[in-house]
Amino acid sequence: MIAFLIHPDASNQRVNSLAEMLEKLGYSVVRKETLKAAEEDPKLQSGRRDTILLVPTTEEWRPAASDVVALARKFVGRVFVIFVCDEISPDEYKALLRTGAGDCVDWRNSSKEINAISQRLRGEAPTSPPPVEEKDVSKQLIIGFLPAGGGVGNTTLALETGVYCSRLKGNDALRAAAIELDFNHGVMCEHVDLAPRLDIAELARNPRRLDDYMLDIFRSRHSSGLDLFSATHVPVDCCAIDATAVFALLNRLHDRYEILLLDFPNYRTTWVDQALLNCDFVFVTGRHSVPSLKQVARELKRLRDLGFDNERTAAVITQCEASFIGGVTGRGDIEIALTGNRIFCIREDRSFALEAVNSGASMMETRAGRGICREIRVVAEVMRTLTPRAVA
Repeated sequence: MIAFLIHPDASNQRVNSLAEMLEKLGYSVVRKETLKAAEEDPKLQSGRRDTILLVPTTEEWRPAASDVVALARKFVGRVFVIFVCDEISPDEYKALLRTGAGDCVDWRNSSKEINAISQRLRGEAPTSPPPVEEKDVSKQLIIGFLPAGGGVGNTTLALETGVYCSRLKGNDALRAAAIELDFNHGVMCEHVDLAPRLDIAELARNPRRLDDYMLDIFRSRHSSGLDLFSATHVPVDCCAIDATAVFALLNRLHDRYEILLLDFPNYRTTWVDQALLNCDFVFVTGRHSVPSLKQVARELKRLRDLGFDNERTAAVITQCEASFIGGVTGRGDIEIALTGNRIFCIREDRSFALEAVNSGASMMETRAGRGICREIRVVAEVMRTLTPRAVA
């Protein structure tokens, strides 16, 4: 495998770190000072599908994005171009994606994203979703995760179940996406050290502009194959976001993925109930404490009032104390408090969860055999058995 690295300064430390990373991935690195020099190299002319051309920008050198796009167009099917930069306009990014032979990554997450792209090119990770017309929409699922309070692990649960589903292989493979509907305080991408890309304010200005190319701009791609949609950190009044923008996004996502995971915020907006009604199944998340269990019971009752039956809801109780024999201490009390509801219990493993967050790694990818991961896997496996709700 060959990787062309384009930069005029052979002593630049950041660029050299990329060269070292490429070598660790198994690439033979060819250094070139300019795009023109790389373009004329016979090795690039005879490139194959897994050949990549890396263009890292620095303060001292930044080629025009239009030149990078032109190069990607010229070598479609033979070379994949990766533009490494901290800033790129939506139009330039869209133009690069449209080539089908290029992508842009930011410096902060460059190692992870380049590795993920390399895996896809080598056929070791899921590729981009196929065209919409190839999917059977009747089999697509929308799963809601509704917190019964703050800090109950709702975002973690949505993320980790999504990672599990995205890592499945063969006939079990699923195209999955998770969207964080808290547009003010999104943290899902930070949990796995990715940059959030969803510009909800831009979308709200003109929801009709949303197309597949813009959706590609808004997504953050995890190495498992899970696509994340989390709002960029700009001042946004989530309650003021028009429902038209939210549902334009959800409709596009539903058309594209086999399983869509909605991470609901811990507050109510004008569109939350309508979004819930479009879910095929809702997990209400709470912690193992008396006040939280009461709140979970209230949320489940509210779902009943919205028309959900017991077959379309379940409670997930987190931060449970594991017993010596592997069960959950106090499960009987949980079942009494939530009589008549399906219940899943997930143990507390604060040190492991903190380690995963601090390292920017998914728990499910780090140590899938750990107790907390096995219990999250049970929830994910139940999701895979669900069927879309009947629509009148």
